Amino acid sequence: MSQTATDNAWDSQTLANPHTLADKNHRVEQMFSDIAAGYDRANHWLSFNLDHGWRRKAAELAGPNPGESLLDICCGTGDLALAIWERQKSLEQVVGVDFCEAMLAEASRKTAQERYKELNVQWLKADAQRIPLPGASFDIVSCAFGIRNLQDPKAGLAEAFRLLKPGGRIVILEFSRPEGIIFGQLI
Repeated sequence: MSQTATDNAWDSQTLANPHTLADKNHRVEQMFSDIAAGYDRANHWLSFNLDHGWRRKAAELAGPNPGESLLDICCGTGDLALAIWERQKSLEQVVGVDFCEAMLAEASRKTAQERYKELNVQWLKADAQRIPLPGASFDIVSCAFGIRNLQDPKAGLAEAFRLLKPGGRIVILEFSRPEGIIFGQLI
């Protein structure tokens, strides 16, 4: 018996504590599969185009150096990995991990452009809570707008630290709940 869209609907009750849902991974993957083609446009629109600057700042904070390796978890369409690579095009290794194949297809389509011909990237389909890569492998682990989507955010963070080399850096770009009279009422 297959689940219908109604069975997986997000309502106020499921949104109140989404990490307790047994099928959260499935719900999130389905949602991103459905919106993958328009994801970048939606991000730009919803953030009033501020997301470009946020990623540039995250790339700056990551401090990539020549010869280093980068792992971008919950990479989506690859924008943060690409922003870090743009800051340091001499990275030895760039790996983007996401569990949504449609998002990885968008990342792959994007990096097929001529401007990325020097980029050596691997887009890997995997759950960010269980990445099939050896520990202590990356100088930088990054994540943009993905921690909140994990079934178990603590497990995802533990996995990020497992994959980080000693002395490496983790950069996480995430939304917070808006406050104030105007924006606080939107949520």
